[in-house]
Amino acid sequence: MIALAILGLAAAAATTAVTSSLNRGAQARAVSVATLEAQSVLSRIGQETPLKPGETLIEMTGGRTGRVRVSPAGALLDQMAPPADQAPRVQVYRVALDVADADGNTLVHLVTYRLAGTP
Repeated sequence: MIALAILGLAAAAATTAVTSSLNRGAQARAVSVATLEAQSVLSRIGQETPLKPGETLIEMTGGRTGRVRVSPAGALLDQMAPPADQAPRVQVYRVALDVADADGNTLVHLVTYRLAGTP
């Protein structure tokens, strides 16, 4: 009888460990897929999607949502700026993308910088 109780406890512990491992694997896969999709979205900003300051919500696969924030990165440009008479007519933008799952938990946060010509 005691042996059966010990066997039952061992089986319960093993089941918990396997379930936990499967959940971590599913979470890792979700983050990997979200990262790939986020990189794809970022690559299109400024090319297929206009590069303008503001915030945009986008629907992504698997019930995920993305929040794209574009803002001028003036301080970065000031640090790299040549003398005023040689200054190119460009603007540096900071582009941030947060991807959240269907429950609103952030899976991925990516940031990049883009250059755009100024009129």
